[in-house]
Amino acid sequence: MQFKTSHVFLALVIFGIVSQGENVRDFTNSQSQERQGRNEFHQRIRDNRNQARELEKLSKVALDRYKQNCVFVIDLTTKQETYLQPGQQVIDTKLNRELRPGQPICNRLGDTAIVSQAGTIVDIARVNVADLPEFRQLLEQRR
Repeated sequence: MQFKTSHVFLALVIFGIVSQGENVRDFTNSQSQERQGRNEFHQRIRDNRNQARELEKLSKVALDRYKQNCVFVIDLTTKQETYLQPGQQVIDTKLNRELRPGQPICNRLGDTAIVSQAGTIVDIARVNVADLPEFRQLLEQRR
């Protein structure tokens, strides 16, 4: 049997492909990991944008509650103004009594909420930093 140049060339190509199989697998794996990393990065960016939009909406809700003359409250336990927390019980600052369910409440720190049937805080909305000038103006009008 005679070896032709084409046989030698074909054998070299096959040998080259077989010997480079590990490198090809490594390259494919590294490309897959890079793609996954980029996808995770882009997902974090999307999540951050969605969170920023949600905070803007909640800030508008908070400002609307201030415009609708929400009742200023303090913490029932400490009798001081604190950031509102879900489930917290509060009292009216002027009348020193509990509030009716459904009442919009607020504090001078930029927090607003609704009083639940159980008399606790639900649906908290906070004023965003970008809306602080409008918030301060609303506070001045309420004095």
